[in-house]
Formats: sequence, structure tokens, C-alpha cells
Amino acid sequence: MDHVVSSMMILMGDHSDVYLHGLSESDWQKCWNIGISGSLSSAEYVRSVSDAKSRSVREISIAELRNDPRCLQSFADHRTVWYVWAAAILRGDGKVGEGISPYLTRWKTDAQKDDILLKSERELACEEVRRAIAPDAASRLCSLFLAEEDGAGRSYVQHVMEARNEQFFILRVRISASLRSHKADAHWFEEYASTGDMACLENYWKSMPDPNFDTPQWEHLLEGAIVLCEQGDDLQAGLKRLGIRGMKEAQNLPKITEEQ
Repeated sequence: MDHVVSSMMILMGDHSDVYLHGLSESDWQKCWNIGISGSLSSAEYVRSVSDAKSRSVREISIAELRNDPRCLQSFADHRTVWYVWAAAILRGDGKVGEGISPYLTRWKTDAQKDDILLKSERELACEEVRRAIAPDAASRLCSLFLAEEDGAGRSYVQHVMEARNEQFFILRVRISASLRSHKADAHWFEEYASTGDMACLENYWKSMPDPNFDTPQWEHLLEGAIVLCEQGDDLQAGLKRLGIRGMKEAQNLPKITEEQ
């Protein structure tokens, strides 16, 4: 594999470029965080600027990520929680679900577990290639995903969010802090998912446009922080309401009884 050399940057302050970020209404933690602060940070960025001594996902071996859920101690993004931590539990014949005691846990079905494991293998393969040819690039496992503010970017975010079959927002944001970033044509990752061709992942990390398509699906991985372009009471209040509703729904489950 060719080795892609890039440098890590630590940038603070507002940047002029505007990006798009997809936010699902069901992701109540993110809705709440953006609602109260108008900003959102990746877990890796939070870890890097905190006093915590937890290990970075970037520094944990692929073997550990695949098989040892104990290697993740804190500061994990959604993708890492499900496609690394939860997948490692499943590989050890454990169970995963959602719910907080004393409420019932909503255990994942067999089909959902298979989907987690399949996506986990794809993400770990992608991370292994990144470490080989673009070690300084932002990782998919600990990044915010952004798209360019144009017609193609908006169509791409809409395509990704609609696949989740949930209500969503497309937010206009700016980067306020950056540890690392990477620009990639998402067509390569989708092609790898369909064919298993590892060359697709190499091209993804080389930032090459896929020649099989007229227009690249550029996605920007960011280990850093973003802020809303429109800091308005109405938008943020709406996001806070979604956050509160999500918290209430998470708690409004039947309580566990001794018979259960």
C-alpha cells in the first residue's frame, strides 16, 4: 500500500467554510447537546482536551477493538459504541440492548445483531487500511461526518439519513475546532460494502474520486467540534425539546419486577 502523509492540525475559532451535518430526531443526546450549546464535539476531541487518561480508539489495536469490549473506557461516539464495543460483546456470546435499570432492556434481535457484526467488520477493515496508508487522517470511528454545502452534499446527507427511516434535520454548521480531518468519496466505502474489494478502501483514504460516478459523494470526517451557523432561539429550543422528549421516552418503559 502507498503511504499517505498528512499532518495533524489543532485549529480553534470559527472557520468561514459552511458544511452540512445530518441529525436524527431519535438521537436525543445530540439534539440536547446542540440545543443547549449550539455546538457538538466528537468524542476524540473531548478526550484530547480533557484530563482523562482513557486510551484513544486510534491507539488501540484492531485485535483488541474486535474482541475486547473492556478496551473502550470512555469518550466513544455512536459508531464506536455499536460497531466496536457492542460488536465485541456479541463476538464473546454476550447480549446487547438499550435501557437503564430499573427499566426493561430492549435487547437486540438476531437480525439486529447480525447487522451490527456486519457493519463492525466493515468499519474495522476500513480502520486497518487507514492506519496503514493514512495514519494521520481522521478516523471514521471517532469523527463527526460532514458534507459540503451544495446540491450534491445536501443530496448525500438526505440519502444517508433517509436510509435510517427516521425524521431528521440537515444543519448548516461551521468547524470551530479541528484535531484531524479527512475528505473522502463515500462511493468507495459503499462499493467496498457491496464487493469486499479492499482497493476501494485504499482509494477512500487517498481521497480519490470514484471514476464510476459523475459526481463524488464527498464526506468530511472531523475529529473536532462544530457550531451551528444559525444560532437561533427557535432552532435550539426545538432541539432541546427533542432531547427532553427522548430522555422521557427512554425512561418511560415498564419497570422490571421480580417476576420478570
